[in-house]
Amino acid sequence: MDNTDDFAIPKWVSFTKEWHTKPYPDISPSRSDLSATGKNVVITGGGTGIGRAVAIAFAKAGASSVSILGRRLDRLESSVIAISAAAQSHTQVLYRIADLTDRTQVEGALASITSAVGKVDIFVNNAGALPPMKPVAKYDTATFMRAFNMNVLTSLNAIHAFIPLAGTDPILLNISSNLAHIQPMPSMSAYAASKGAQLKMVEHFAAENPELHVVSIQPGVIATEIAGPDSNVQGQDEVELPGHFCVWLASAEAKFLKGKFVWANWDVSELLRRSEEIRDSRLLTVGLAGVAMRATYVVVGKSDVMPMFPNAPPASYTAHPAHGLQDFIMGSQNRRFADIESRLAAVERSLRNNSVSQNTLMEEPSSPAPTVTSDWAGLAGTMSPIDNSDHFALPSLDQVSALVNKYFSDYNQAMPLFYQPQFMRMLDKWFRCPHERHEASWASINVVLALALQHAPSAATASEDQVSSECIKNAQSVLNHLVIRDEDLQGLQVVLALVILFLGTTRPQPSCVLIGTAVKLAHRLKLHLQDGLNDTNTELAAQKERLLWITYILDRDISMRTVEPYGLQDHDMEIDTISATLKGDSAGILSLPDDPSRTVNIFHLRIQLARIQGQMYDLTYSVRARRFSGHQQDAALEKLTHLLESWRKTVPEGFRVEDLSTCASDNILSQLLPLHLASSICVSVTSKVEIEAAADQLAQHSSGRKIMLGTLPIRQPQPVMYTAYD
Repeated sequence: MDNTDDFAIPKWVSFTKEWHTKPYPDISPSRSDLSATGKNVVITGGGTGIGRAVAIAFAKAGASSVSILGRRLDRLESSVIAISAAAQSHTQVLYRIADLTDRTQVEGALASITSAVGKVDIFVNNAGALPPMKPVAKYDTATFMRAFNMNVLTSLNAIHAFIPLAGTDPILLNISSNLAHIQPMPSMSAYAASKGAQLKMVEHFAAENPELHVVSIQPGVIATEIAGPDSNVQGQDEVELPGHFCVWLASAEAKFLKGKFVWANWDVSELLRRSEEIRDSRLLTVGLAGVAMRATYVVVGKSDVMPMFPNAPPASYTAHPAHGLQDFIMGSQNRRFADIESRLAAVERSLRNNSVSQNTLMEEPSSPAPTVTSDWAGLAGTMSPIDNSDHFALPSLDQVSALVNKYFSDYNQAMPLFYQPQFMRMLDKWFRCPHERHEASWASINVVLALALQHAPSAATASEDQVSSECIKNAQSVLNHLVIRDEDLQGLQVVLALVILFLGTTRPQPSCVLIGTAVKLAHRLKLHLQDGLNDTNTELAAQKERLLWITYILDRDISMRTVEPYGLQDHDMEIDTISATLKGDSAGILSLPDDPSRTVNIFHLRIQLARIQGQMYDLTYSVRARRFSGHQQDAALEKLTHLLESWRKTVPEGFRVEDLSTCASDNILSQLLPLHLASSICVSVTSKVEIEAAADQLAQHSSGRKIMLGTLPIRQPQPVMYTAYD
C-alpha cells in the first residue's frame, strides 16, 4: 500500500452511545443463545485477519462445520490449526484453496465443502483487497480496476457459488467497509469505489432474494495483511471484535437487522433496545440524506434474472417500474375484485411453482390494482382530500385515529388481531417520521380502517363503502411484500385481516387463497411450535398465540363453508389448548351493556368451535370419511352432535342464539352473529348427514329406490360462502 506515512484515521461518530474496540460478554460465542450448533459456516478469505477471527468465533460457538477459502495454502493450514484449537469437539474444520476471481475455482471449492458437510447455512463474504493509495488523478486504469476485481468480482463469484448450495433460512454476512458510506478520505478512492459497488451489488442481491437474511458489516479498523507488509496503518480495534460480532449477527437475537448496515463497534444491547425502530424504518441503510426514494414495481412476465433458494420460503421479485398511477375510483365492484383475485391467484401460483422451479417468478396481471389513492371520498362524511404525491397516502392523523380507536373498542375486542399499544406507537411514528414509512405499516393501517368501516353497527354510506374498498385495495397492492414477511407478525396480521375483509364482501372467494397463505406464514413463523410461541416478552408471546388461534378459527370456518380441507392440522401443532396466559387475558371478553357482570369470552368460544369444525370436516367430508361404514357414520354423527350440544351449553345466558333478538347492543350483536352462524352451519351439516344416512337405508329397498328417484337432495356437499361475517 502506497502513501501510508501521512494516513490519519478520523474520529468516528457512533450510532450507539457505547463504542467497543474489543470483544465483550454480549457477543461472546460462549453464550448459549448465540450457539451455532447444527450450522455449516463458510468464510471466504479465511486464511488471515478478520476471516480467520470469524472462523475461530464460529468454531467456539459450536458450529457443525467451519470451512475457509483462500489462495495461499500456508495461511489456510495455519488458520486451520488455530480454528481447530478453539473448536468444540463436534465441529469439523475444513479448508479449500480457491482464487476467488476465478468462478470455476470458487464453485468447485464450495461444491467440495458441501459434499463433505452438507448445505451452507451461514456464508461470510469476507475476501477483499486494499489497492495502492493514490489520488484519483494518479491511478492508472489497470491498478484502479484491479480493486474492482478483488472486491466486486470476488464477491460476485462467491455469491453465485453460494446460491445453489444454500440451506434452509440461509444467512449472508457481508464484510463491507465504512468507506462505502462515509465522506471521502484522502487517497482511498479506488478502495471506496470498489467497496461501494460491492455493497450496492449485495443490496440488489438481497432485494431480489428477500427470503435471504443479509447484513453488511463495517468490521472495525484492524491492522491486518490487507494493508500490506510495510503498512504504517495502526489498528484501532482487536481482530476478535468482528469475529464475535458476526456470531451475534447470525443469531435469532439479531434478526431485526436484516437488510441493514452495521458497525462491529456498536453496542448490541443498545441496538436491541431500538430493534423495533430499526427494523421498521430506513435507519442503518445507505442512501441519499434528506430524500426517501421509493420505486413502485410490477412483474410483467417470467424471467431468469433472479436466483432463488430452493430450500427457502418462496419470494417474489419485481422487475419493471409501474407506468403510473391509475384513477382512485376504478368503476365497478366487479373490476376491483377481478383485479384482487388475479393478484391472489398469481401469489398462489408463485408459491406452488417455487417448489418445482427455483427460477420461476410470480406472474401478475398487466394492469395491476393501483397502489395509491388520489382522493378519499369524504371518509365517514368528514374526510378531506389528501396529497397524492405520497406513495403511502393516508388521511390526517385525527381522521385516522377516530376510526382506529373505534376499531379497537369494537371489533378487535372480540377478534384480537392487533395489540393496541404497539399499533398506536406505529401509527404515531407513521405521521411523525414520514421518511421511515414502509409497506407493512401502511397495509396494517389500511386494513384497520377497512375493518372499522366494514363492521360499523349502522349501515355503511356509499362514501364509507368506497373508502373501505380503497383501503382493501391499498393493502392488497403490497401483498407480494407481506406474504414473505417473516421478521415480525405484521405480514400475518394483514393477511388475516384481508381474509376477514373479503369474507365480508359479496365476493368472498379470495379469502380461500389468502387463508392458505396465512397458514403458511404461521408455519414459517413457527407459531404451531412451542419454541415459536415462547418469548421473553410475555405480551409478544400472547400476541403470537392469539394470531395462531385466529388463523385456526378462520382456516376451519372457511373449510366448512367451502367443503375443502383445512391447513392447520391438530397433529402438527404442539399447542393443543388455550394457554394459561390467554385464559387470564381480557382479549375476547364482551359484557352485556345492561348487566356488565354478565360476560363471555367470545374469542375462546370461537377457538372451541373451530376445533369442532375441524372434526366435522374430518368425520363427514374428508376422503377417509367417505369410506366409513354405516356403523362408523352413525358413530361419527353421534360424536359430532354431542360435541355441538356440549359447546352450545358453554355459551352463557344472554349470549345464546335465542337471545339475539333481544340484544340491546349493536356491537355485541355484530360479534355474536358470526359465532352462531358458524355453529348453525355445523348443525346443518349433522342434519344433512342424518338425512343422507336415512336415505342410504331407504335405498336398500326397491320401493325406497323408487321413492328416492329424482327427489333426494344432492349427495355431494356444496360450498356455503355466506357474506355476513364477523
